[in-house]
Amino acid sequence: MMSPAFLRAALARFGLAAALMAAVPAFAQSPAPGFALDASKPIEITADSLEVLQQESRAIFSGKVDVVQGDIRLRTERLRVAYSGDPQSGGGQITELRAEGGVVVTSGREKATGATAHYDVAARTIRMTGDVVLSQDDTVIRGQELVIDLATGRSKLTGGSGGGRVRSVFTVPERGAKEQ
Repeated sequence: MMSPAFLRAALARFGLAAALMAAVPAFAQSPAPGFALDASKPIEITADSLEVLQQESRAIFSGKVDVVQGDIRLRTERLRVAYSGDPQSGGGQITELRAEGGVVVTSGREKATGATAHYDVAARTIRMTGDVVLSQDDTVIRGQELVIDLATGRSKLTGGSGGGRVRSVFTVPERGAKEQ
């Protein structure tokens, strides 16, 4: 049986929350790191239940799932973790993470929300779908699908396959009072 300690260690190495956070600084162009993750920080996962499916190499956290690592928080209704190898012998490797149901990722002033998020570890890609909203203070970007390529740092938000559009509202800071 896979221990909770293994899951914590594995999720710390391949944290979905960390990966999702990479998208927000790019859109906001904030000088601060925003969703920067300190991987040395412990990761804590709380949920109403944890089911380990050893034969399928899967674990499922469900019911008010809350993942915290440093200043980054991921909330969702269900987090599915797939792994390969034998975690008993220290060889378990996370292959994918799927957050389903009201996914909310926050760090400081930044927030990303969507219906689902999928992190493919081997491909180093994250796909967030379903009414995706990226926000920082009054700046808001909305779309249907956000794809993040962690290898290149490229993020793309689209309006979805149904002909939807991306909508952005940027707040421009006020300049000092006019000189008289």
